[in-house]
Amino acid sequence: MSNKSESVYHKKIKDFLRVLVKRSNSLISSYSEKYFNNRRADLFFKQKNNKQIVIEIQHSKISTKQIIARTEDYNDLGIYVLWVLHGLGPIVAESKFPINKMNTKISSVESLLHRIYGGRVYYINVDPYLNSYSISLPFALHYSISNNKPIRALKSKFEYYYFRNSNFSKIPNWNILCTEFNGFKIARFYDKNIKSILRGGIERTLRKYIRNKSNFNFQKKRNTKKVFKYIIRKYKTSYGIPLIIECFNRLVNRYNLNERIVERYNRKWRYNRK
Repeated sequence: MSNKSESVYHKKIKDFLRVLVKRSNSLISSYSEKYFNNRRADLFFKQKNNKQIVIEIQHSKISTKQIIARTEDYNDLGIYVLWVLHGLGPIVAESKFPINKMNTKISSVESLLHRIYGGRVYYINVDPYLNSYSISLPFALHYSISNNKPIRALKSKFEYYYFRNSNFSKIPNWNILCTEFNGFKIARFYDKNIKSILRGGIERTLRKYIRNKSNFNFQKKRNTKKVFKYIIRKYKTSYGIPLIIECFNRLVNRYNLNERIVERYNRKWRYNRK
């Protein structure tokens, strides 16, 4: 992590985000550093549909309680909140980049935001280069259970962190969606959830098996077993086994998969993690 002053990183991200959002959204107004009672929003936007949005940028360490308190204070005013973290700042457990990676460390704040935003955390990276700075486009990461690391939180000195597999999700544009999820009014981009992307890939594979073979029946143990092994080989490097199994489980009834074989792989994975 760099020891450059936080204000530089914070301002770079704030100015960049303001330009992106103003270009891509139908807005009535936009403000920087706007006050709401005892809160000062980094960025505030009002859309033409009268939805109000606050973007909070976080570089330094902050507690999960503070994240929740700030979000709830804005929500009480009817404002939707988008949190964006500096992917190279102290707020993250390790530097974040727009790539797929197994066994990455995430902080308690990253874990919380992942739950609040329905399976994604947003980042921007500001990297000092000679006498200037390079800044990345915003990107989203989805986190899932590690193949072989503990699920529970681990402690390093005074801080807790988690090991998770991470998947990069492309943000198609900078339009902002206002919605409610897990009891919060959240603002987010229109990136797809990684689970839906992976599930779509698995479904295409299942349909291919059915289409290419007449009278193909997944209730036959060998057929479910064969396709499951193929899917694991195809996707495990990018997504990790736990996420594949979770998505596969959701397709059992739709494709009439052999439940005994699927449950056998569930038990095998749980046993190997002990």
